[in-house]
Parts: sequence; structure tokens; C-alpha cells
Amino acid sequence: MKKVLSVLLVALLCATFISCSSSNDDEVSTDLNELNFAGTSGDVVVLSIHSNTNWTISGVPSWLKASSTNGTGNASVTFTTTSANNSSAERTADIFVQAGEASKSVHVRQEGLNVSNCDVTPNLMITLANDFACDFNCDEEVKYFYIARATSAWDDRMTEEEIIDKLKSDPDNRLSPNDDLVISFSGLTQKTNYYLYLIGFDKNGKHGNLTKTEIKTKSSTNQAQAFISSVQYNTTQWKWTTSVNAYSDHYYQFVACNVINSSNTYSKGIIAWYFKNQLDSKPSDFSPIKNGGAWTCPRNTNYVDIMTWAVDSNGELSGIVNRYTGTISGVSQNTAMASEGTTPQMCRARKADLMR
Repeated sequence: MKKVLSVLLVALLCATFISCSSSNDDEVSTDLNELNFAGTSGDVVVLSIHSNTNWTISGVPSWLKASSTNGTGNASVTFTTTSANNSSAERTADIFVQAGEASKSVHVRQEGLNVSNCDVTPNLMITLANDFACDFNCDEEVKYFYIARATSAWDDRMTEEEIIDKLKSDPDNRLSPNDDLVISFSGLTQKTNYYLYLIGFDKNGKHGNLTKTEIKTKSSTNQAQAFISSVQYNTTQWKWTTSVNAYSDHYYQFVACNVINSSNTYSKGIIAWYFKNQLDSKPSDFSPIKNGGAWTCPRNTNYVDIMTWAVDSNGELSGIVNRYTGTISGVSQNTAMASEGTTPQMCRARKADLMR
């Protein structure tokens, strides 16, 4: 009898051991302990899962998508980044593969795209009634950059990633610091807010901070002006007359008879930028003029370009630059540089061409 009880006890202990070890025999492993993603959206890493039972994946962050979050046995799961990491810091998380009682953690990280010394900002900004123009300050790491004008603030309804993608979608928006350009946007509506977006990229495709500059175009009415009239020439000189309106406190006059003799091809904003650049860089060459009068300059060439820019009683430059261009062949044009037409457009000029 004792022998029979001993046999039954051994059998019961064996049965109990087999039952416990079956639950503890769940197995799961992965071929990678860490998944590393580029900072861009759409980067892909494949994780191989090895298991002897059903498994599930949990803890997937919002910026990552798994091709499957459950399965049985051995399988491959594709992880794809769903958004770019536009910050300077990497973002991380831990995901978990659970197979019965067994569990395996996998660390995931996405590098940040934002880098230092890679920003682009406007430098000298000029605003007229229907144009604005500027050149740029580029940090030392900037290899190329994108620019766009918007009629409303994009960041009110778009994420930073969406704005960057929009900037990159048009190849005409891509510029290089080596171009050393002045850019103008013409054909704009007077007294209207616009937004200039800029972002620089380094040689590895990482970017600096997205910058936004708000610009309001000036009015084309009740503006200070100095008008140019009665332009004549003889064998030695050009002659003309200027007159001012009631809104003018004083004005500056710039004669470019041998400096920018192809300037007719440039937008009004770019010409105004050149005028202001000369005012700032050579102030001694430009004395403020209070009244109209008769003027002359040597006729060194067969071409003359006369510009005046008036200042009102508040010290603000007018939204209109007056300009006369002419040649001795009789071709002439006298314009108030305010209106550029009805179709907004981006124009560009190399500083080297303007400054020659």
C-alpha cells in the first residue's frame, strides 16, 4: 500500500511540474535591441521577431507606425516614421513584444533634424506699396535654403513639418548663399500683411530654425514724392527738374548714369533695395534735399537713370520711389515705382550685377 501511495505521489508531482513549465516555455526574441531612424518622415526599419507562440506589440509612439502589432511565431514587422523630428533633440521610446509570459523590449530613437549655425534671416528689408525686397543673412553651415511668400500665417493652420514640405515642394524656392541674391516679391496688394518664410539646410540635409517675418506693404496714396520732369541732354550733361508734393519733408536723389545700366530688367523692389543700400553704405553721398529744383550731371554715357525717394514728416520713406530712365536715342520712361501689375511674382538679382 505504501508503495502504491509513493508511486501516486511521484506521478502527481511530475504532472504539476509539467503544467508549470509549459507556461514558462513561452519564448520571444528580436534580431535588434534598438531601432534607429533618420529625422525625416518615411524612414523604415524592419524588426525580426522569433517566438513559439502568439505575440503582441505595445508602446509604439505616435511618430512611428508598425506594419503589424500582433502575430504568431516568427515574423518581420516594418516600422515607419510618420513625421519628421524638426527639433534639435532626438526623440525616443521603448516598445514591447509580449508572447505569453515572455516579454522583450526594443528601444527606438529618431534623430533631430534641427542643427545649429544653419539659420537664414532677412537682412536689408525694403517695403513699397506693391513690392518688398531683401537680401539674406546665412549662418556658416547653410548649404542651401528655401524661401516663400504667404498671404496668411501658415503656422495658424499647418504644422512646422507641413510648412517645410511646402517650401521644399517648389524647386524655384531653393537658393544658395553663394548666389548672394536680392529677392523681391512684386505685384502685391497695398496695405496688406504678408509673411516671408525661410529655412536653411546643411550639406547633410539637416535644417536650422524655420523663420517667419511679417511684412506690411505701404499705401500708394498720400505718399511723399519728389517728381522728375523736363529731362534734357546736350553733349556734356543731362538736365532735369524735381518738384515735391505736400507730403514730402525731404527727399534723396540718386543718379546712376553708369552704374546699373541694365536696371530696366529688374523689379521695382530690387531697384529700391539698391537705392536704400547706397543710402546706408554711403550716407555722405546723399544729403537730404528739402525743395525741388533744377539739376545736372555729366553725360558720361548715353544712358541716364534718375531716382528720387521722399521722406514724410514722420521720417518714413515713401511707399513710392520715383524714377526716370532714358537714352539719347529718345527712349525714356518716367514712373512712380509703386504698381507692378496684378500677378505676384518673385524676382531675383545678383548683388555682383547690381554693384558693378
